[in-house]
Amino acid sequence: LTLLAERWLRHLRRIPGALRRRDKWLDIFACIFGILGACALVILASANDRDFPTVHWSFTAVFVVCIAISALCQTIEIWFLKQDHVERKHLRRNAIIKWIIVGTAVAAAIAFVGTYATCAGQPDNQPLSGRCDRIKSVAAVLEWLIALLYGVYLMTFGLDLWPARKTRGR
Repeated sequence: LTLLAERWLRHLRRIPGALRRRDKWLDIFACIFGILGACALVILASANDRDFPTVHWSFTAVFVVCIAISALCQTIEIWFLKQDHVERKHLRRNAIIKWIIVGTAVAAAIAFVGTYATCAGQPDNQPLSGRCDRIKSVAAVLEWLIALLYGVYLMTFGLDLWPARKTRGR
């Protein structure tokens, strides 16, 4: 919903809007992939990893990929907007913050896949070896780091939407 609200406010010119077609299309792609990611999150949340491991991890992958594409499109759009709206200093700040968050989250996701896949073939009914236990613990920490970064990324939309308060009532 936040991506759609941002798109609508840019359309109404309450926040700096797209001056070029590429900016508009980046925003539309961010919305589409954001919606697909949200749908995947609902499905993966309804299928736990014990009873439905294939469904759970498949939709986890869909969620991560869709949200990553959405975040990249949104971050690139903000980066281009800062070039077109030089007088809006907050766009540069927001773009840099988003680049740091998205870059860190993508690196953590790659590390998570590597660590999780290292011991993924272990049977569930046997205790993990000491090495696999440590590796799975690292994967769990990375998983929580990604969740935290996703929450922080969502909070950056507050920074994007903040200028709309100045145009309230117009």
